[in-house]
Amino acid sequence: MLAGAAAYYVGCWRYLGATPGQRALGLRVVNEWDAHPTAVQAVGRCLARALSLLVGLGMLGAFGRERRTWHDLLADTYVVRARPEREPGARQRFLARGG
Repeated sequence: MLAGAAAYYVGCWRYLGATPGQRALGLRVVNEWDAHPTAVQAVGRCLARALSLLVGLGMLGAFGRERRTWHDLLADTYVVRARPEREPGARQRFLARGG
């Protein structure tokens, strides 16, 4: 069962760049070249993430300047927005002016 879960995460990160949940939130996992993580990075991230959950560290590192968890630091990966923020449309600009 654990091997299946690990294969799921590694496969999603390696070949899709995100799990379905991350995609729904508009996030993706990339390496330093803004590409999907390599197989080694995806496996390393998965192992480090599992260890962080077992030890209870969870997402502690996400509150630092770079907002990277320690499993991202170990795997040399980043979690970024999948699509850039939309610029406000005419309606939002009108409402922002108090109109």
